[in-house]
Amino acid sequence: MVDAEADVDIIEAVDDVDQPSPSQSSNSSDSPTVITTWDADTANALTLALPPSPDTGLSFNGAITMPMSMLPEQGHQSYELLSYYLSRTANSMGNGSTDVNPFIAKLIPLAFSKPLVLQLILAQSAAHRQASAERHPSDEIAQRYYTDSLRMFRNVVDEYVSGNAENTLVLTVGSLIMCLTEVAKGDIHGTIFDHLTASKSLVSTLLTGTQNMVYDDLPDFLTEYYMHIAATSMISIDPQYNSQSLLSPDIEVRARNLVARKYVGQLCGCWLEILILISQIFHLGQVMSSPTVDGEISPSPDNIVNFAFLQSQVMGFFPDPSVTPYTRLAGLVWKQAALLYLWTVLGKPHQQPEGSFQRALVESAVAEAVALLDQFPASVRINTSLCWPLAVIGCSTSDPSVQQVLRTRLQTMLDTIGLGNMRQTLVLLEHIWEQPPDQVSPWMLCRAMRERQIWISFA
Repeated sequence: MVDAEADVDIIEAVDDVDQPSPSQSSNSSDSPTVITTWDADTANALTLALPPSPDTGLSFNGAITMPMSMLPEQGHQSYELLSYYLSRTANSMGNGSTDVNPFIAKLIPLAFSKPLVLQLILAQSAAHRQASAERHPSDEIAQRYYTDSLRMFRNVVDEYVSGNAENTLVLTVGSLIMCLTEVAKGDIHGTIFDHLTASKSLVSTLLTGTQNMVYDDLPDFLTEYYMHIAATSMISIDPQYNSQSLLSPDIEVRARNLVARKYVGQLCGCWLEILILISQIFHLGQVMSSPTVDGEISPSPDNIVNFAFLQSQVMGFFPDPSVTPYTRLAGLVWKQAALLYLWTVLGKPHQQPEGSFQRALVESAVAEAVALLDQFPASVRINTSLCWPLAVIGCSTSDPSVQQVLRTRLQTMLDTIGLGNMRQTLVLLEHIWEQPPDQVSPWMLCRAMRERQIWISFA
């Protein structure tokens, strides 16, 4: 049964997507990369996806021969992009928190059975290559693959709307891939929010469908995928003028089940619980920003109780001891950022007098976050998941030394990992740091976006 609400969201999302804009270039072209060029995930995925063939093909690292017939008609160009995806893009999307990278182990086998998924992966690879220090001399290739992938996606949407529910999985995966493609591009037009709208309906439909169990643990990864993008995108939405939730009950229930199982992922690390709490903090901000009948905006008793509950939940979060050291440190950075996001819902910290309790708490959390960041390099893969906490920390401080720490870290992330939204995160923070300190807050980030006409997700 095809969901009518999902139909509308998907059609509107596809129709709202603009033509791609040229990616901005990076200032660095010779920075060393720490992303691995070959791993067991690649070999396992291709072994599963590709049957032995006596035909002459191109060899990956001399280990596996891949027949060109498995790729679209673009031939060698498509092969180059797939090779780039396997060696760079997949490892830039995943943060290294687990031994298996689902961007390879889950998506590559699916790509060789579903042409749309393969086309979207190639487009994502082209966008990432164009945004990184290894950019192609022309962005024509990236734009062409992006446009072709949108055309294919629209065709599959048409089939889905016509009643072909078998395309639910492909569309769900496709819409999520398109979200991170916008992240890789560093898109500043808010296109990711169109894809996110479609993804919400599709993920919900997939999780409640009768074939949910057939997909093994793929729905877990897709839930993580959606939660990561949704939670890191809410901060870009003005809570005063938008009452919608990016989470559906079905997605939230599945996410909480994953938390209960101590799920660790390549997008959410060990902090999936924090992502759920961020969505609740955003909802609190929506409620508190709505004026009462007399036009006043002040916390109600329910708001105060909810605030206290959320604070206790965030402060009670501690990474599981079994995770890697970098994942644990990143999880603690997310914890401090979530506390900053919560505490600043009460008001801008620098509008409070010196010695105020709120201001002291904010300054303490910023200092703790910086101390945690100092314990691991800005060049390691875990940093690919840190744009949101870095943005929140940057919006909570007026200290030039802290600002320089964040500036240097984001530039190093851009030089090594190469996702375009890292560049745009730094652009927005530079704009915020030019404002008077008493006007700075994570909850004012949406206003900074409006002023700069930059609409991004911090995924």
